Amino acid sequence: MSASVTVIFSEALYTTLRKVLRDVASPEIAFAWRAFMFDATSKNILSIPAGSRPATGHTSHRGSAKPAATKGAKQTVAQTEEQPEKTSSSWENRQATTEEQVATVKLQKQWKGYWVRKIRAARTPGSDENQKVLQNLQKCWAIIEQNLDPSNPDHPGLFLFRQMFKLDPDLMVKYPFYKDEWNKISYNDYKGQYPDQPPNNWFVVFREVFLVMEEMLAVPKLYVPISTCMLRVINNDTGEEIPRVFQKVAPYVYKKNRKGYTFVAEARTTDQPLQTGTWRMRMIGSLSPLPAPLRGEVNSSFAVKEIKDYYLPNSKNVIFRYAVKVTEDHLTSIQMNTSKSDVHIKLVVLNNEEEVASTLGKGHAVIPAFTFLKDINPDEEPKRSTSRALHGSDHSNKGESKTKKGGKRGGSGKSNDGRGSTPTPTARSPRTPPASGRSPRRSSQVDHHSDGGLSDGDLEERDLRPHKYIIEAQVLKDSWPLSEASWAFVQMLKEMEKNELKGRRNDRLFRERIGLDQLRDFEVMSRYRLDRVSIEALIGLLADDLMKPTRRSCSISAEIQDGDSTEITELKTDLKQRIESMESSLISKLNTEVGTMKAELQEKINRMDMNLMTIVQNLKDQKTQQAQVANRTRSLLEAERKRKEEKLEAERKRKEEEMLEEERKIKDEEMLEAERKIKEEKLEAERKRKKEKLEAERKKKEDEKLKQKENE
Repeated sequence: MSASVTVIFSEALYTTLRKVLRDVASPEIAFAWRAFMFDATSKNILSIPAGSRPATGHTSHRGSAKPAATKGAKQTVAQTEEQPEKTSSSWENRQATTEEQVATVKLQKQWKGYWVRKIRAARTPGSDENQKVLQNLQKCWAIIEQNLDPSNPDHPGLFLFRQMFKLDPDLMVKYPFYKDEWNKISYNDYKGQYPDQPPNNWFVVFREVFLVMEEMLAVPKLYVPISTCMLRVINNDTGEEIPRVFQKVAPYVYKKNRKGYTFVAEARTTDQPLQTGTWRMRMIGSLSPLPAPLRGEVNSSFAVKEIKDYYLPNSKNVIFRYAVKVTEDHLTSIQMNTSKSDVHIKLVVLNNEEEVASTLGKGHAVIPAFTFLKDINPDEEPKRSTSRALHGSDHSNKGESKTKKGGKRGGSGKSNDGRGSTPTPTARSPRTPPASGRSPRRSSQVDHHSDGGLSDGDLEERDLRPHKYIIEAQVLKDSWPLSEASWAFVQMLKEMEKNELKGRRNDRLFRERIGLDQLRDFEVMSRYRLDRVSIEALIGLLADDLMKPTRRSCSISAEIQDGDSTEITELKTDLKQRIESMESSLISKLNTEVGTMKAELQEKINRMDMNLMTIVQNLKDQKTQQAQVANRTRSLLEAERKRKEEKLEAERKRKEEEMLEEERKIKDEEMLEAERKIKEEKLEAERKRKKEKLEAERKKKEDEKLKQKENE
């Protein structure tokens, strides 16, 4: 066995021993296997943690025997405690001298000699070291025997071979069973349930982080009775999604990473509600161990936050903009859909106004997995690590957390005061206004559950800057035009928003003075029960009495107060008659205008009905065309798939025929070789027989000659 193969076998054996003997690993066990392998150079073959070096600077005193320290003694102790620091610091920032290097080499030489002599003694039968090593190896073998069940998928022998093949794949062909390893697959099933769902609703069937222990080719298969369900896989280190073919995750070489891969199954209900059902995901791979869930099981229970609102057109085409406040790290799914199905939208997650996740969609957009990180104080994090280690994962599988609280309307594109808890909204929705004039609304909903705490490596690599997360959606390509009715409703919403803001900013304790020029005709009638012309006529009649600049503070005369003046009586009668005539004329005028407005409204309604019927017919035609295109595309794809399958089947049959032909040739060669050997054996036997016959004849002739000589 060459040196390289020996090294490969040693490394594979030590890896197997680390797995099988992890509960009993000790320095004595490690030394026993060193002696067994006669290995004095490999480092820490069983990965046993090394203890810290004891302090040598001063002697500690325990219990009541601690001597009383005087002032001089305290100074001596302080000097002694400072001495190791000075000694250790004297080696820093300098090169070792020649004498120090020679001393180091001598120490290493002496230790190496002692170590090799000890291993030799352990391999010498009858010695004390040999007996200890023998006992430890027998103890290890008893543990290994417990795992030698042929049905055990983690059989130590298989694990040892696989480790060797990983270190050097060229070794595989040297074993007769190497083809079995190429034809072997492994799989794990994960099952769960999804709850009842209302019509026209988006929801997450399950979501979980899977960790990959080693690089392998794997493919997940999802079995669920929902035609609109789709499985997506995201690399948490890069944020990239694993490629999909025909909306199914393609076979992919999953490489070991730090944060794992998030598997998300999302679905949408149709016009009918969805009853409770079960799902099953099968993870199929080329070897074991397969990618496994972070918590041992797949989570299918989530807290959901949904927000609906109207889209108000603005210069930046912002549909909504919400701030998210994070108190714990949260893995979330964000979804948004609009009531107008052909709107081009962009859903973005910003951190300090920098884009950290985004997706594009048409009427529907999903960010399947995004982790909102809490702000970290490096000084406080070590204090919390102990409690997090004890309690960090106790509640993480429940899928519960605080939900995002409401924020201001984001249609104007301005930043809002939206307050949120740990989650993110899964934004669902702007809705287009119906024919009655309702304006589109925007909505969002949140799926999240708490993930575990931070490791020291995560704390070192994470950005310690404060996080300021914003979820924003935008309309692209000016793809959301509004009708006249929608614009009227939008204007009303803007007026309501302005009035609301004005009411918040200008709270007054008195009624604001309003002039006639600030009111419309119907507002004047509802407020004063007279039309604008009558009121202006009254003001003209009383202008002299109401606007006397030099007698504003004078009291009304007694004659006017008594009401016996003939002029006043005539004035009242005249005013009463005018008011009655104006009321009658105003009523007739209003009736005429109302009739005209009704006719105009009826005509507009008829035109709108015709337009709506035309639009509905166009939509039906478009849906029919889309269905035809989809059917043609589906048939082409099906034909392409069948063609590829036939091609693959033909290729497979061709390879099988080639293999059969090769086997037939090999058998023919073996048969020819056997016939050749048989012929050679026959020839050899014939040659021996002839030789013996010749020898017998020669002896016979010699005997005859001897007899003749004797007779003579």
